[in-house]
Amino acid sequence: MDLFNTEFLDICIEGARSKKKTVDSKMNLIMSLMREVEWREKAAKKAKQEVDNCTLDINLEMDELIMAQQQVKESNDKRAKEVYAQRVELATEMKELQSCVSGVLNEGDGCVATIDEMCKALEKRLISAIIKKEAADKDKLGKELALAYQKSQMEKLVTESKRLEQEAMENLKLQKFLIDRGHVLNMLQYVTVIDSLCICT
Repeated sequence: MDLFNTEFLDICIEGARSKKKTVDSKMNLIMSLMREVEWREKAAKKAKQEVDNCTLDINLEMDELIMAQQQVKESNDKRAKEVYAQRVELATEMKELQSCVSGVLNEGDGCVATIDEMCKALEKRLISAIIKKEAADKDKLGKELALAYQKSQMEKLVTESKRLEQEAMENLKLQKFLIDRGHVLNMLQYVTVIDSLCICT
């Protein structure tokens, strides 16, 4: 083998350059996906937090009609533990991803395949974050509709109560009217009897 075969050396350098471009391209893709996933997960988390806050407010109002305040507090405590556990899990996953990326940069032929797998995982998380955001929005809407329904039912009951009270007042007025007319009729009957006695004498 010719130790001074420059053509072979150029071929090797070109191959290394091509592989470097491929790795750089994959890294750019994964960094973009990581940013997108981070943004989507934050948006989903924010939406979920908004739903939790909204749920708390709604439950505080609906508790006057349905539940006691203690149940809401217990639910919030449980949710806080779940959120904390999720944050710990996500932090662990992030460290693992960072460590994996560092190792991939030092690998050769296997780095491209590894990055592809990471891309697939991130795409799945991206879809999951979008679905969770939509579910949170739907849950919020459903609870707001439930609260509106409860309020409308209460308004109907109040209206019915006022109507019945009005009818009762009208009945009392009618009863008083009938009693008064009964007294007048009795007086007229007494006058008729007295007139009859006067005629007989």
